[in-house]
Amino acid sequence: MKKYFIRGLLALARSLANGDAAKGRRFKLLVRFAVTVGIFTLLFWFLPVETLISAIASIPPTIWLLVVGLVLVLHSISALKWRLLLGATGTPITAMRAVRAHGAGMFATIFLPGNVGGDFVRAALIVREKKGKLESIAVGSFADRINDMLALILISFVASIFLPEIDHALAGNILEGVAFLLFVGIVTIIVSVRLIPPSRLPNKLAKIVIKFGEAIDSLFSRPLIALSGLCLSLLIQCGFIGLNIIFAKTMGLDVPIVLWFFAWPLTKLAALAPISLGGLGVRNVVLASLMLPFGADTNLVVAQSLCWDAVMIFTGLAGIAAAMLPASLGDQVPSNAQ
Repeated sequence: MKKYFIRGLLALARSLANGDAAKGRRFKLLVRFAVTVGIFTLLFWFLPVETLISAIASIPPTIWLLVVGLVLVLHSISALKWRLLLGATGTPITAMRAVRAHGAGMFATIFLPGNVGGDFVRAALIVREKKGKLESIAVGSFADRINDMLALILISFVASIFLPEIDHALAGNILEGVAFLLFVGIVTIIVSVRLIPPSRLPNKLAKIVIKFGEAIDSLFSRPLIALSGLCLSLLIQCGFIGLNIIFAKTMGLDVPIVLWFFAWPLTKLAALAPISLGGLGVRNVVLASLMLPFGADTNLVVAQSLCWDAVMIFTGLAGIAAAMLPASLGDQVPSNAQ
């Protein structure tokens, strides 16, 4: 596992250093870096830095340890959820392999530049280890990401019902728009794979389309597994929200708990936009903007979000530690379990 991960990082470094495509990636990276620095510069310019530092310093070490520990637990559950969906699409892997690959993905999401995302890295590691077919892993990873996004939309929608002060029409339009775009993307991919006759495609492309179709059929033939994945996504996202609330309550940010279940999922969805590095800065601004109309103290909201950024950076580092675990740990199961 370690050698594959190092090779991947070296390949990424070479791709960033050479070629016209690399120039485009470097330009996008510079833009995202500039946006990230710009957002934080404005935040620290307009907000009292002393207040932010004081709020962050008010969190005792025991709370930090609790939040970080539970975040790692939730990420472990997320890795097992991904493994469950991979198995449904025809790529069974051991739990340890799933945890190691997911850890590499956590690191990539926070630290790797350009368009290399966590989903790509964790899938690539399984492919490199020759533990599954690319098409199957791609479908399973896509289903995993869709489950997470659906969970965020559902949580925010349900929470909006219990916020009397909110403009329900506006909130509904935003959530319906996100859900509609997600639905269109899913349908487009499925239709492209399932309804285009492979006979009309070049031979190599036809083989790929057929394999993708088989992976999709395999997932659809196990609806309970797909539903289980969504339920786990709901559990995981609610867990993340709960940990944000712990930070907020500890530093004295007093807002209705249901507001967190409305605002945080929308913030996470907004952070998926390829604007800044790992969503840094975007999360802070969007969360503060969503909570401001409800009387939340902007200084404390930003301070809380900075704490969450710190946790994400630490878990990213923990992710690479998990990715470096000996490969033999992933094989301590009977062969028929794979």
